[in-house]
Amino acid sequence: MRKSALLVSFAMTVAALALSGCEGEIVRQMEQQHLQSAASYAYSGNTAQAKLEVQKAVQEDPHNVGMYVNNSKLTETDEETLALITVHDVFAIANDYKDVEAYDREAIAKFPNDYHPLVDLMVTQNLLGETDAMQQTAHSVVTLLEAKVAKGNVDTDALTELASGYWYSGDRQKAADTYQRIFKIDGKFWPAYNQYAYEIAEANSTPDLAAALQDANTSLTLARKQNVLDVQEAEIVDTIAWVEYRQGNLKQAEADETAALEAMPTEEESLYHLGMIFLAEGDKTGAKSEIQKSLIVMPDYAEAKSEWNVVKDAPAPPPIDIPDPTDTASTASTASTPATSVQPASR
Repeated sequence: MRKSALLVSFAMTVAALALSGCEGEIVRQMEQQHLQSAASYAYSGNTAQAKLEVQKAVQEDPHNVGMYVNNSKLTETDEETLALITVHDVFAIANDYKDVEAYDREAIAKFPNDYHPLVDLMVTQNLLGETDAMQQTAHSVVTLLEAKVAKGNVDTDALTELASGYWYSGDRQKAADTYQRIFKIDGKFWPAYNQYAYEIAEANSTPDLAAALQDANTSLTLARKQNVLDVQEAEIVDTIAWVEYRQGNLKQAEADETAALEAMPTEEESLYHLGMIFLAEGDKTGAKSEIQKSLIVMPDYAEAKSEWNVVKDAPAPPPIDIPDPTDTASTASTASTPATSVQPASR
């Protein structure tokens, strides 16, 4: 389960906020100014000041759950909308996922009927390797979304997150049934195909890998027809590469993962995936380099921490260059392919 199908770049945020003068947009602009300041403080290690700026942002727009986590539709491709930074992004930029968890819980308490903070918490707990807590959160996701579905509040976004909640709570048959329901409702909803394929690859469900690869390729075809952002397409390519890795098609997996990372060079799961592909190919130095990059981006990433023990004694890789997400001068040329990912999608 990865953080997102929607990605937000700090540099893109700074560049894209040319907002209009109406009252709602002025509020959003003030909110974003505080969140940008918070991100800069968080990245420099000044967590206390970052939290003060976050509080100022929340005071600007206290009834907006999108302040905490991006709750746009999974197929959103408007770059200005996706550029809006969230509280999640502030602390993800600083690799501070314990504070991400804390603010997720704050949002859950403030907005108990909105599933996006719950899904974000589920994803974060999974990345941190907090399996028991993640499964409990997944059950909460299921409870909330089943109630919404029972009332007729059904859309493909909610159903996709319900399917993922089933998957990570351990009810994979209900997950599979829900994904099939989504495909019948909207056969062009590419995020669901991608998310289901990724979950199968993560679980290494060998009998289902061929179908997962087909679903991932279907997602890519649909996404390209819908003119998604480069970084959204890259996450699908990452899924394809991860399925290929599970199938043992290592050279193709390496090529696809490398291509995915061109659009999202600081996506920790993709860096980890490339490291694992190199390790399977016998390139322990290459694996060490990519896993080390992954841990630079997210030091508490549980799977990468585990594999680091396997590769840490390999020969030293070349010097590592990770882009600074707050350095707009160095990242301005990649504003259309943002580097820092957030969720609402539970992939």
